Amino acid sequence: MPVAPGKPVGFVGLGNMGGRMSRRLVQAGHEVLGFDLDAQRCQACGARAAGSLGQIARETDVMLMSLPRSEEHTSELQSQFRISYAVFCLKKK
Repeated sequence: MPVAPGKPVGFVGLGNMGGRMSRRLVQAGHEVLGFDLDAQRCQACGARAAGSLGQIARETDVMLMSLPRSEEHTSELQSQFRISYAVFCLKKK
């Protein structure tokens, strides 16, 4: 899905992997609206910090996630993005 001109890409989880992916998006010329429990990570990768998942839902059409345990966020994401289900890829340990 292409990103609409003037619309940021939403990114939730800006840790080791998400931060690097967000930084690459910024370097490629995309505005990234990021959310992480550690707000300093947004600045570190060049993303604009979102105050909540709801802000990402309101301001973006495309959202990416890189979370260690995404099942913790499923219900909030479902309500914020008005989706009936969410599919998450979890890393096997």
